[in-house]
Amino acid sequence: MRDALAAYIAKDLEIAHQICIVSFKKKIPGKIKSLWPATLHTLAPGETVRSQRDSKYNALRLRQFWATAKNFNEKGLTRSIISYMTWHRQLPIIIALDLMIGNSDRHCGNLCYDPEADTFCAIDMDDTFNKDLCLFACEKLKAMVEIDGVVFTPEEIVALKNMRDVLKFLVRKHKPADLIKKLYEFAKKAGFSKGNKMYTESVQKKLMHYEEMITQSSKSAHKLIAVLDKIIQKSHKSR
Repeated sequence: MRDALAAYIAKDLEIAHQICIVSFKKKIPGKIKSLWPATLHTLAPGETVRSQRDSKYNALRLRQFWATAKNFNEKGLTRSIISYMTWHRQLPIIIALDLMIGNSDRHCGNLCYDPEADTFCAIDMDDTFNKDLCLFACEKLKAMVEIDGVVFTPEEIVALKNMRDVLKFLVRKHKPADLIKKLYEFAKKAGFSKGNKMYTESVQKKLMHYEEMITQSSKSAHKLIAVLDKIIQKSHKSR
């Protein structure tokens, strides 16, 4: 359900495949549990970055570590991730999406690359809507600039600007109320709604948490955009 909502948000960015929820009531060939919901995914072009050993992109490390981070510097949006964003025009778009949806698990196994088309495709976005990566990115960027004295390269500024522009598009395109409505629409289709045996107290709590995180992430995205605006403006003045 979260994977489908993430793909729905990403559909205008052309960096993710599309996902359709199959109702718990519907029986289709290949459905592992007949009484449970399932999903159908469009094919992601290319192969996972992890499987392309000879590609330079195999060295990408875009995971915004959260619970497993050893310290503040390794958590969330790191300087290394900002540097990696300069490697390809689509990487700032993918990072912006991950920030917006709270996806901290962007590793080389859920990122596909098509060498012929020179394009990326993000997949497996089910670890979403349970943390506020945008707010933490604000803290990380402020620490980089105000405490560590980081001066971003011209290429990094371009990548940050592209990431900011995607965030602006996402908050403008997807209002919290609309996303929450879509969340419950997907939940109902999957069978996680009142009157169904799968709608347990645990499911209800999770849906409420996702709803809260959608609203919170949207507010934090606006704050992150403001922080990025200051960094970009300051870089232009220093030239």
